[in-house]
Formats: sequence, C-alpha cells, structure tokens
Amino acid sequence: MNQSVCELEQFVLGKLHLDFRPPPAREMRVTQVRCNFDYGVGTHKTDANRYRLTLRFDCHEAADDKTEVGNAVKAEISGFFRFPEGTEKKQMEALIRVNGVSILYGILRGIVANSTGVFPNGKFLLPTIMPQDIVKQVEAEKAAASKKNKPTKHTAKK
Repeated sequence: MNQSVCELEQFVLGKLHLDFRPPPAREMRVTQVRCNFDYGVGTHKTDANRYRLTLRFDCHEAADDKTEVGNAVKAEISGFFRFPEGTEKKQMEALIRVNGVSILYGILRGIVANSTGVFPNGKFLLPTIMPQDIVKQVEAEKAAASKKNKPTKHTAKK
C-alpha cells in the first residue's frame, strides 16, 4: 500500500461565525456569493515533515446592488499535516498550500452545510473552489503586501 503524499493528522476549528440576514425588501434577492481567503503556513520545530496550515475564510451572499443579505460565514480552521520521509521541501511547500486548502475547505463546507440547515433559507453550500487559484491569489497578495511594507534603502551622502 502506498503512503499518502500529504496526510491530515488532525484539524481544529478555531472560529466559526454564521449569520443569516433577511433581505430588507421583498424584491431583493441573493444573486451572488463573495468570498475572501487567506492562510498561514507553519512548520514543526523539530520534525521537518510536519506542517500546519491555518485557513481563514470570509464569505457572504449579496444582492445585485452588493447589499449583504442571506448567509454570511467567517471561519478559521487549522490542519496539521505530515509528509512521508524523503519528500523534498519544495514539494511539501507546494502541496501544503494546494492540498491543505482543498482538504480544510472541504471539511469547512460540511460543517457550514450542517450548521446552516436550520436557517430560514435552509442549508448553505459554500461555493466550489479551485485550490490552486486560491493559492495563486493569496500568494500574489502576500507578495504585494511584502513589497509595499519593505523599507527602502537610503544612502547617506558624506
């Protein structure tokens, strides 16, 4: 039997905030779902093959005029992952992001669907995502923020 490439050992739900906002007017309807993602990656102090990924997620339904109506979700979930001995660091760094986002988001979808089943509009299914697109977007945002916050070098004239 082959050992998995990226094994989830454990997950912890650190934050889950669910709201249902009824529309202020009868004619107002949910027409879009808006989502924001972020994550942080950490490594184990002594075991180079163990990682933690914390996925932060904010999603809300909205009407055509962007008024937030319907369901809103804010969540943070952390997963603790192990890679097989001999896995290259570069491969682990890529897989923890894509596979970690995919695995944790899947878990979160189930939790949100089960929890919102009693809401007035029924079960809220989080939208399907492409994890590699989420990783690409988050990494681009982190690079831009890092570049923006980088101190500029000043040389003194003598």
